[in-house]
Amino acid sequence: MERLSVHLIVDIVYRLHAGQSVRAICRDLRHSRRTVRCYRKLAAAKGYMDPSRPLPEAAEVLAHLGPVCSAPSSNVSSVEPYREVVQSLLNQGIEMVAIHQQLGRHHGYQGSYSSVRRFVHQLRPRVVVTSP
Repeated sequence: MERLSVHLIVDIVYRLHAGQSVRAICRDLRHSRRTVRCYRKLAAAKGYMDPSRPLPEAAEVLAHLGPVCSAPSSNVSSVEPYREVVQSLLNQGIEMVAIHQQLGRHHGYQGSYSSVRRFVHQLRPRVVVTSP
């Protein structure tokens, strides 16, 4: 979930309380549905979504919902189980296309070439050389 400013959290809660849809809030505030849904869940747990109740004060919203920030999700590459094989092939100077083909032929890898390319770039980041 994205880290939001204090004003955005309050705005999301007020809009949800008023009955605005998650999609409309996302469009207006330019945040992901996942983020807005998370704050909706937190607000519902505190009773802020009940239209019969008055809007909570901004200080109360922030005290209970605060700037929530969860760790970014980490996706494990489908190539990770073949790390040693990929590293060995890279050390031999084999190109990424050939690595993808060898993983498929000899190791049963069924993932995409793009996954192999991203994985290789994690292992060996590109070096940008700037001239003075």
